[in-house]
Amino acid sequence: MVRRTLTLVCLAIASISSAQVYPGKDWQTDPHALSPEVLRRVRDYVRALDTTSLVVVKGGKIAFQYGDTKTLSYLASSRKSVLSMLYGKYVEDGTIDLGKTVGDLGMDDNPATTPAPEGSKEGAITYPGLLPIEKTARVRDLIMARSSVYHPASNGGDLLEFAPPRGSQQPGAYWLYSNWDFNAAGYAFEKMTGKKIFDALRDDIAVPIGMQDFDRQRQQMLGDLKVSRYPAYHMWLSTRDMARIGLLMLNDGSWDGKQLVPSDWVRESTKVWTPYTEFHPDSEKHGPWGYGYLWWPYDGAFATDGFEGAYTSRGAFGQYVAVLPALGIVAAHKTVPVNRSVQDDNWDALLHRIAGDVPASEIVLPILKAKGRDAAMARYVALKKTPHVIADESDLYSAGVAADNAKDYAGAIRALSLNLALYPRSGRTLLALGRAQRHAGNRVLALKTFRRIVKQSRAGARAQIELASMGEPVDGHSFLLSYSRVALDAVAGRYKSKDLRYIVERDGNRLHIREIDPFGDLNDDYLAFPDSRGGFYVPYDWTSVAFEKNEIVRTLGSDKQRGTRVR
Repeated sequence: MVRRTLTLVCLAIASISSAQVYPGKDWQTDPHALSPEVLRRVRDYVRALDTTSLVVVKGGKIAFQYGDTKTLSYLASSRKSVLSMLYGKYVEDGTIDLGKTVGDLGMDDNPATTPAPEGSKEGAITYPGLLPIEKTARVRDLIMARSSVYHPASNGGDLLEFAPPRGSQQPGAYWLYSNWDFNAAGYAFEKMTGKKIFDALRDDIAVPIGMQDFDRQRQQMLGDLKVSRYPAYHMWLSTRDMARIGLLMLNDGSWDGKQLVPSDWVRESTKVWTPYTEFHPDSEKHGPWGYGYLWWPYDGAFATDGFEGAYTSRGAFGQYVAVLPALGIVAAHKTVPVNRSVQDDNWDALLHRIAGDVPASEIVLPILKAKGRDAAMARYVALKKTPHVIADESDLYSAGVAADNAKDYAGAIRALSLNLALYPRSGRTLLALGRAQRHAGNRVLALKTFRRIVKQSRAGARAQIELASMGEPVDGHSFLLSYSRVALDAVAGRYKSKDLRYIVERDGNRLHIREIDPFGDLNDDYLAFPDSRGGFYVPYDWTSVAFEKNEIVRTLGSDKQRGTRVR
């Protein structure tokens, strides 16, 4: 423990000295900033996840990068942490008063109906707008998720379904993650500053820190304004630009001599204002994060030994920026949210690998090979209580996937089977086991595993792809594995409709089709298999694809979408 503490002291000193290093037009890289063991563990882990891209910064330079770090993509709820940064200088100069109430700002909202509680004899209640008590919520309450305003938001993805009755809680007294709060905080920012959020993002952060890929036109206010008057301020940034945001925060809001975010605000917004033990509903009271001002700081026993003062943004499907001040590290992670997702526990486990913690698999798998499952399980259970060891469902899963990728199929099957014994509900482990069995040449076992997955509906969509790839019937459709590659190449190409572009490519004995929206974002991404009935079938999506003359036609029930070939 003394050695670890001394190491952290040295790292903290190093991070202070390296805080003067900033990227210019492009990032500098330092491939030696992290040890070879850490780099290997991080690389193996992200390859097993649905990670689109990852940037790790240490000493102001990129220490590790993976995937396409340049493409703009959706931030999801990580946008809220960016808004928190924008608040800083306007709070400091008095333009924004956190004590102002919703009522002071003249805010109200649309009529909304609250369903009757389950089992209640009372009917649904329709409210004409915000209640008087809800209008007493302060702006500070909005950015702390403590407004106690339980009006539905213009966008989903929150915990409103677990809210107590409207008007039952005093503002500031009850934490609940509600998008109404966050969208209203965006409105309050624009109301008090007189600036559009995206203009402030450009002028106050993007341009001063030299974002390489920022595009003001890509940022969009979205939401159902019939539900709520306050839209969500959705942001699209690249991973390497998200890392710049993290570096700005690591350096207490300073960038190359300019204080862009007040240092006091950085500290205040990223400290634990609400410990996770005060979260609602009870299912959220598990850590490792509490809540600050739109940031998620590590809390309690989780904020120790390298994670002191650490915090992260969190966005659905895998959009994160984390700052580890004690280690001088920033990490930015993106997952393009089309049939892909990285979960919070994966992100935490990835950060611990970056910080130098040891995966339990490195200790347990040699025991498994030499002494068998019982000895390995006993050692694994003991390691779960050992500091600086990562022992969770994702560890043995990623180790099994890494072994499969290395063509060590026997090792992959051992690791994944052990993980299923420890975590029997892990659908992705079962899927990876089926793939390893298939790669090992055991078709019978692989088919049995994939059918089991489909039956249980855990990772079922991907299991259906595996079955179709093996020529097995899915949804009553049979597939032609011997379909002519010449015929597949003949329909490959680019197609365009009014709203979408289609990129069609041959992928072995099937087609890989990507749909791109007008903003250049991936709208859908799927595999279509030659169907014995004619045309192509997307197994997990219940849609068919046909090519008629110079058109692509995708059909779901009676709904058809068409694109014309452009080349």
